Amino acid sequence: LTRAMELYDMAEQRGCNARAVEKITANAFFVGISSDLLYPPKEIEQFASLFSNARYKTLQAIHGHDSFLVDAEALNRMLVPWERELEITAEFREEALAA
Repeated sequence: LTRAMELYDMAEQRGCNARAVEKITANAFFVGISSDLLYPPKEIEQFASLFSNARYKTLQAIHGHDSFLVDAEALNRMLVPWERELEITAEFREEALAA
């Protein structure tokens, strides 16, 4: 699995990562993990910056790449406010369209 992750290049055939994601308009939430050596938080933050509707947060955790499994409660505390924000935005949009 690690080898497959290292070999995958989403920019292949597209020139660069920015071109690979330029048509993605979905809201996205990226989490870098402070102790992740496989995907360092700086890399995740840089990748998130390529998306037009992205939010980035750093999870302070000691369990490396698997922290999202071990520290699920901390991750949830990051995600829930963002999910609520999306719901409010969607409700506002629906109300505006109905008016």
